[in-house]
Parts: sequence; C-alpha cells; structure tokens
Amino acid sequence: MDEKTEKISRDAPLRLDVALKLAFPAGGLTVKGLRKEIEKGRLEVELIANKHFTTLAAIERMRALCKVAPKNFRSDEVRQSDVLPDCEDREGESELERLIRRRREKSDAIRREKKAQKRKNAT
Repeated sequence: MDEKTEKISRDAPLRLDVALKLAFPAGGLTVKGLRKEIEKGRLEVELIANKHFTTLAAIERMRALCKVAPKNFRSDEVRQSDVLPDCEDREGESELERLIRRRREKSDAIRREKKAQKRKNAT
C-alpha cells in the first residue's frame, strides 16, 4: 500500500470501484461481482445520492461469509450425504441442510415414481 491508502480508515465510505482496488489489489473480482454480493446480502453498502458506498471492513465481513469449508474426509468414512434420510439426526440441522435434504427427498420420490411408471408401461 502506498502512503495515501494507508491513511484510509477501515470504516471510511468508498465507492465500489475504489474499495475493490484496495481490497483486491491483484484483481480477480469486478464491480459487477460486488453488486452480486450486495444482492445476496453478503456485502453491506450505503446508498448515498444514488451511489453505492462500502467500507474495507464490510468487504472483510463479506469475505468471511464467502469462506468455503474444506472437504477433507477419508474415503472409508461415511459422509453425511451417504446416510439414509430416516437415520439422520435432524436436531441442529441448519436451514440450508434442511433445504438440501428436502430437495433430495423430492428428487428421490420423483425418480421412484418414474421407475414405477416405466414398469407399469412395460407390462
């Protein structure tokens, strides 16, 4: 960072393009990408005079929300997705896990229904 950027507070309101250059100096993200994060609710912004402003602190919080958990399990371990739905411990299940489980159950039901329909049509 140069002398000017070192003086910028983490909570100073910055236009998206300026904040982007400071937070991601090597590139890799665009203003359009930041706008998508705003739509998803992961990046806090202020709308002043119909212009979006954010802070370096808000970008740090967004980055924390975007972190992906590592997938490191041994091949001999049973993954949660391999457990039958009837055997799942649903206590403490997050909203995302509940949504995924419901979609999987719906997909399985549709698949079973199609198989049954094929058997019925074959006879």
